[in-house]
Amino acid sequence: MVREVGMSNRWSVRVDIVDAPRLHLVLPARKEFVRNDALAALHEAAEIAIYRTIAAQPGHRLAFTDYERARDLGIALPEARVGLVRWRPETADDAHGRSTAHEERDGVMLLVSTLEADIAQALALAAESDTLRSFRMVEAEDNFQGYSWYDRLPAINAISFRIVHDGIEHHYEESGALPQGLASGRVENIFLDLVIGGPNEAGAGPACPRIAIDALVCRNDGWSLDEAVILVPHDSVIAPDSLARMIYAALFCADDDSDCDSWETQSRDFDREARVTATQILLGPDAALLQAVRIAASDNLSWLIPDNRAVRLVLRRGAMSVDFLPDAEAA
Repeated sequence: MVREVGMSNRWSVRVDIVDAPRLHLVLPARKEFVRNDALAALHEAAEIAIYRTIAAQPGHRLAFTDYERARDLGIALPEARVGLVRWRPETADDAHGRSTAHEERDGVMLLVSTLEADIAQALALAAESDTLRSFRMVEAEDNFQGYSWYDRLPAINAISFRIVHDGIEHHYEESGALPQGLASGRVENIFLDLVIGGPNEAGAGPACPRIAIDALVCRNDGWSLDEAVILVPHDSVIAPDSLARMIYAALFCADDDSDCDSWETQSRDFDREARVTATQILLGPDAALLQAVRIAASDNLSWLIPDNRAVRLVLRRGAMSVDFLPDAEAA
């Protein structure tokens, strides 16, 4: 009947009805009560019992509307316990499962509302910047709006990106698309722009200093790797594996149509493609080709080789040679 924010269980009341002539069952099924004044009074009595029990606890996590309801019923509760879930950047496949995150209670918390996965993954790259290092980024919780401690917290109210390529500045934000001529690859710079204000001041507050980031995976108003634009500054230090993980997190979302492969197969195939794409952007086409061969060999051939043996494989289009390496070389 009453649920606390972030809690899986809920407060409810069991009522033993002995003699209640004013309560009537709906005919003919007799599975629910007729909504009348007697039933409303019973509901209110149950609410009062729940809120009195909660008031006796060391703390609570009621939504602000429930806190106000308790006050209307004459029960004085303290504000909800301070604490919010640590922000974890959204992924495109979050519907497949989102793990429970740690709750932050100390430090300067910064509210982050739900973001598109590509925006969230880029924001995560900026978490250790001078601008954001002093904050503990937490997930915004609208149910707590109204509590004094929550309404005092700073919040990210606007987020966008500036991409400098060939001396021209391009802008990217949620539900946006880049110019058609801007393709995946290296650019001069990528900057993250933030506006931080109060949780009830959408778009308000001074802009923060722009934050240089090492990569940006733009969904570009689509959901596939072919539609995406992946950009990396010339001086970026991001590694191919890190960029591949970012591509996967920002774009991979399993198709649950009945004629599709399993989630595991779709995930594995996308991960392979992301690793090859990341290698090509950062290291060039030759390195990407070798990466694709390495992935194929690791997935399909390596299990055939005994632990104490090694094989030399030479591939050409239409031709292949395979030999065991001498024991000295294999070691």
